[in-house]
Amino acid sequence: MTEMFVYKESRNDGTRLPEMSFTITDEQGNPVLLYYNEADHTYYYESNGDYCVMDKSLSDQRCCEVVTDAMGTSHIAGLPYGQYTITEIVAPFGYLIDSDPLKITIDVHSAGENTPQITMLDSKIVPPTTQTGEKLPKEIIIMALCLIGSALTIELIRIERKKYDIITKEKLS
Repeated sequence: MTEMFVYKESRNDGTRLPEMSFTITDEQGNPVLLYYNEADHTYYYESNGDYCVMDKSLSDQRCCEVVTDAMGTSHIAGLPYGQYTITEIVAPFGYLIDSDPLKITIDVHSAGENTPQITMLDSKIVPPTTQTGEKLPKEIIIMALCLIGSALTIELIRIERKKYDIITKEKLS
């Protein structure tokens, strides 16, 4: 079975970062449907089905979004051979999102010691300060507030998307 590991680390000090969310798309740009198995903390490729849904009533959850665990690690298993794109969609708290998608190829050589192990790096958000201790300009304060507002908006969109996925699942049942 093919597998890969995705790690999230701080670009600043190499610390592993939990709660980073990303998607995996195939060569045609379609989201890859995965099952999350809570028992072994592994995301498994789902070959039947053409939609993504989080179903809280199942012990295995179907999803298109992968989240790193408390150790900053995600384990994905069973992907068929092909080229995939990994795109970060939610950065860990206090970090900037990595906007550069990563390409990975899974092939016959992607096993054992050649198992793909991808490390994605995020930079810590560092609040702006002046070297002389002067009051920060209004523009910098406004920029910081805009960043906070953007982060909150992204989180609200993510919550609403999960609600929509559950409603969609119920309608399909």
